[in-house]
Amino acid sequence: MTHATHTPGPWLFDEDHINVVTESGQTVACRPGYSSLHSGSEESDMRLIAAAPDLLDDLQHAIAFIEKHVNPTRDLKYNTAPARAAIAKATAE
Repeated sequence: MTHATHTPGPWLFDEDHINVVTESGQTVACRPGYSSLHSGSEESDMRLIAAAPDLLDDLQHAIAFIEKHVNPTRDLKYNTAPARAAIAKATAE
């Protein structure tokens, strides 16, 4: 599995400030120019960002499981290339 160089999770969505923080309160992502008049999409975006470390970890584990237990010549439906591309995008590898 890829060694993470990002801020370790879990990350949490802070509804009061529409940003993402670590459990210790370190800001991971925030919306510049925050105002109390925010749209629903900004909140959804921050919730997705907050889930990113968990999603990355789960995807890495799923690929490892598939590669260990699936015969790629028999089970062609288990193409891990798109998942590997997503991991590379997230980890800049």
